[in-house]
Amino acid sequence: EQERPGERPHRRVALGLDAEHRRLYVDAAGAELVILHADTGEKLGAVVVLPQEGYQPRAIPPQADPAQGQVLAFRQNVVYVADGASGRVVRTIPFEFEKSEDCRTGEGPYPIEWAAYDPSAGILYVSWLSYVCTPWFGHGIISYDLASGRESTHSGDYAFQATVADGYLYGSSWHRFGIGYVW
Repeated sequence: EQERPGERPHRRVALGLDAEHRRLYVDAAGAELVILHADTGEKLGAVVVLPQEGYQPRAIPPQADPAQGQVLAFRQNVVYVADGASGRVVRTIPFEFEKSEDCRTGEGPYPIEWAAYDPSAGILYVSWLSYVCTPWFGHGIISYDLASGRESTHSGDYAFQATVADGYLYGSSWHRFGIGYVW
């Protein structure tokens, strides 16, 4: 979408839900992630974070951790772990994603592009754009154990769609000329 004079740029909004604690997390890639009561819409608090950069910043869906009563928010290359009720940041996790030998001239750190959290296993999956040389591009994917604070695996793939369930990351990726993988 093009911005018209006098209009504010359109912000994309991402949602996260903690059904157990009835909290809805709303992230518009600004300086805060808003915490709402899922039934009433009442504002319960906010997680204060750095705003995402860029003209139309990408909001990454916040990830709820009901067992710990926490929410994960994402900005640039940092994960903010916050108390799900008050919004107080209790921990930050910075990632230094490696740049492949590609056509980009900029230096990192590169931003998180996608994330999913599996509360049953305590594993956070984050992805970044690891390779760009138009028309080719690839993504790096890291599995990060929140309890130990360590990466458990590091892999990569073409553009992908994925979800988590029962300790596994399920996904599909498609090469731009039609070859696909389900993993």
